[in-house]
Amino acid sequence: MPNLRLTRRAIDDIPFSTSGQILYRDTLLSGFGLRVGSRSKVYFAEGQVNRDSRRVTMGRADLFAPEVARKKALALLGEMAEGRNPNEEKRKETVERVTLAVAFERFFEARNKLSPHTVTNYGRTAKLYLKAWRKKPMNQITRQMVLAKHQEIAKAHGEVTANNAMRHLRSVYNFIAATQDDFPPNPVLILSQARGMVSRAASTNLGHSAGPTDVVESRPGRTGLFPRLPADGTVHRNAPGRVDEAALGKCGPRSPHAASAHNEKR
Repeated sequence: MPNLRLTRRAIDDIPFSTSGQILYRDTLLSGFGLRVGSRSKVYFAEGQVNRDSRRVTMGRADLFAPEVARKKALALLGEMAEGRNPNEEKRKETVERVTLAVAFERFFEARNKLSPHTVTNYGRTAKLYLKAWRKKPMNQITRQMVLAKHQEIAKAHGEVTANNAMRHLRSVYNFIAATQDDFPPNPVLILSQARGMVSRAASTNLGHSAGPTDVVESRPGRTGLFPRLPADGTVHRNAPGRVDEAALGKCGPRSPHAASAHNEKR
């Protein structure tokens, strides 16, 4: 690792590397240097953060003078001396800049084989139903915000539309989370969890725990337990959801024996 005073002339005279990278360290400021590759020359600052070495890339040498880069390096070295990791802070800033609008754009760029119908539907969700969130960073969307937004869309446009909008948000969020480190769990999952609680509550109210003969309805916007009828079509006396024939009164069909007994009484 050669040491030299980094000036404009010295940097211009340094040849590009034929293989790998070469680090040139500045003799005026310890921790400031130049990384030279086969096609680029980039400034860096290197220091200790809680006794661990950290190297921060600052920018290309052809874009600004070494005097400017040296001042920037001095500021970064001060941050590292205070225990702050500039790389970590830069990563957090990058994550926060991924707004909902940017997330949908990246999703479309990566999934360039989506049908026009799908692209239109996703675009409508981003530009219409989630318009208020377009400038909001994806990692700042909370579960409570999702619940409130789902109810808002359902009230204005119907529950099917609300469900579809949240499915689109869930897919895009999963896509972005896969490309980012330390991204929060998908907040849209709260909708499935909430429906699960409603299903269990419905089961308790019926006085019956969900079993193998029960089917949980999965249609959008509705949750409930529906008993699956046995093969012979009969409904047990105490089965949940059993129709109370007495409540039907004269509207319900009578069996032949019941009709005969009724006629004898008359």
